[in-house]
Amino acid sequence: MPRPNRGYQLGFYTPRGYQEKQWTIYWYEKGTQREHATGLTDSAAIEEAEAARAALQVARSRPVGPLSPERMTIRQALDYYGAEHGPQTSDPARIGHAIDALISFWGDSPISAVRGETCRAYMRQRKRQPGNNKPNSKPIAPATIRKELGTLNAAFKHCHREGYLTSYPGVWLPEKTPGRERWLTRNELAALIRAARREPKARKHLPTFFLLATYSVHRLEAVLTLQWRPNTTGGWIDLERGIIDFNAVGRPRTKKRRSIIPIPHRLLMHLRYVRKRTHTHAIEVGGKPVTAIKRSFRTACRNADVGGKAKRAGEPAQGLKDVVRHTLRHTGCTWMMQKGVPIWQAAEWAGMSEEMFRKTYAHHHPDYLKEAKEAWR
Repeated sequence: MPRPNRGYQLGFYTPRGYQEKQWTIYWYEKGTQREHATGLTDSAAIEEAEAARAALQVARSRPVGPLSPERMTIRQALDYYGAEHGPQTSDPARIGHAIDALISFWGDSPISAVRGETCRAYMRQRKRQPGNNKPNSKPIAPATIRKELGTLNAAFKHCHREGYLTSYPGVWLPEKTPGRERWLTRNELAALIRAARREPKARKHLPTFFLLATYSVHRLEAVLTLQWRPNTTGGWIDLERGIIDFNAVGRPRTKKRRSIIPIPHRLLMHLRYVRKRTHTHAIEVGGKPVTAIKRSFRTACRNADVGGKAKRAGEPAQGLKDVVRHTLRHTGCTWMMQKGVPIWQAAEWAGMSEEMFRKTYAHHHPDYLKEAKEAWR
């Protein structure tokens, strides 16, 4: 009796034609076992093996010709998108989280089932769900729901472009939430750094994060992965030439661009000091890179005493309100505009398009609409 086909499975053994054990994908066709060696000889590399299994399954299930929206399922479209486009993005994990949320709602429904009504039903369901499994967690943010539905739209476009799909429906998106306007004054940033230096567990690495994130105006992940030598996981700091290259070796270029910038003098002096007490990364604790900074950041915000007013009055610090890690990026961009830096230079420094930078920060420039203003004299 032929063995039942249970789909693509993983096993760690020596496949036929090979001499060493490795993660192997196997399945059955008409009772005959088929194998695909992944080349992963580390038994602990289960995540990489699972990714290879998913990619093979998607590759072997591709339609011969383009399908209509009635014949292709939403799950199939998302699988193609995740396997083929996800690894090329700057944050594959975010794509994966969005795909999981979308499949949990639509599952194997046909693409033709996507309409404005069903997209709004998805939004209502996601709003009722907590952001994570922790008690008293905040609900899913509207911006997150918009990104998830944007991922669905991008998956349809990908399948159409690659020839899997004849056409696709438009995906309704909720209104874009307004961007944050909060930025720090120089006194507020100084108060944050002083508060960080008073934290026993964060006093060495957190001030460095504040300075790097503000001066470089790059995102959290780009700052935390900075090393002292070129590498394949993050950017690097060249103290001899006085530059920071935020691009990892071999990193694919995405819409979230990363710059190569000269290091400002004050930051350069600080980084030379930091280099003497760190090993591989600019932001380390006990010789290991810091991967999460959320808790210590909140503590510094809560204990920040702007101008030392609370200390002189013998009262507890008022702290800083509405400040998140991304506020440091807004702060650096705003300061450059207030200093009159040409917009094209500031945009290049921040790794943004000039159009996006102008739209978000140009109103802080001292010459903003100057000619229009003078015309009314």
